[in-house]
Amino acid sequence: ADKPLTAQEAAQVIGMSRPMVVKAIKSGQLPYFMVGSHYRVQESDALAFKAKLRQQAQQALEDMADIDNELGLE
Repeated sequence: ADKPLTAQEAAQVIGMSRPMVVKAIKSGQLPYFMVGSHYRVQESDALAFKAKLRQQAQQALEDMADIDNELGLE
């Protein structure tokens, strides 16, 4: 079941600090809604964001490996 998470709970799900979650929310990278003055993130959105970050990290590693290969550093 998709449940709303606090910024702190979302941070724990994603594996990053609460300030980084708030930064992702404010930059539009992480969907959110407000409960009063508090940010809430759907659990599914937090998990999707985590997967996207992991995919970006994997791509960055592959790009670095490609550069190493081009430079003959493998």
